[in-house]
Amino acid sequence: MKNPMFEIKGPSMLANNYQVAFPLKHMAKDLRLAVQFGAEERVATPAAKAASAVFEQALNAGLGNLDFSSVFKIFQD
Repeated sequence: MKNPMFEIKGPSMLANNYQVAFPLKHMAKDLRLAVQFGAEERVATPAAKAASAVFEQALNAGLGNLDFSSVFKIFQD
């Protein structure tokens, strides 16, 4: 897919290079807050919930201090 994020992060992800631009732990927090806000406002957030679950899995795998793109590692095994 032609997408600036894939063009920027794709090569480093394939090289297993997760130099931090934005920590995964902060992305996980932002997703948790989005899901929480959606629940408070009674707005369905199925995509945010799914993403949040995967980022929580990545946190539990010890990836919190790596770049948010390291979530890719969850799908490599």
